[in-house]
Amino acid sequence: MSGHCTITAGGVITCTGGGAVVSKGKAFRLSVDSSGLVRGEFGLGGRESVEAKHPIPTGRWSHLELVFDGETLALLVNGAEVATWRPKQTDERLKPSPDPSAPLRVGDSTRGFGGRVDGVRVSDILRQEVHKAPPGV
Repeated sequence: MSGHCTITAGGVITCTGGGAVVSKGKAFRLSVDSSGLVRGEFGLGGRESVEAKHPIPTGRWSHLELVFDGETLALLVNGAEVATWRPKQTDERLKPSPDPSAPLRVGDSTRGFGGRVDGVRVSDILRQEVHKAPPGV
């Protein structure tokens, strides 16, 4: 992955015990805990993270995004930015830590995720469009 990365997971319902919505080794992880709080982690030479302060609703689709634009790590829920992390200075840690040998895991039930995931996209192109839940859900 290049210096810019957008990680998008397109829907979560009923988080019964939490777990990874989408992850790839130490490169990134987008997860929901058992209370519905969303957390994003990105391997920037360490493991930087952002966490929502309010839970997502249960029984309804929520669109989650973890975005690193080369300077800021942001967590978005249903198109609204809910948490950000930005380093105090630019340094080598801002280079993503790719993990090419790690598998891409979606809705990892072996680690306690309960729910449904739809429309996952991992991209190294910064996306600008507003994402919404699937229609009719």
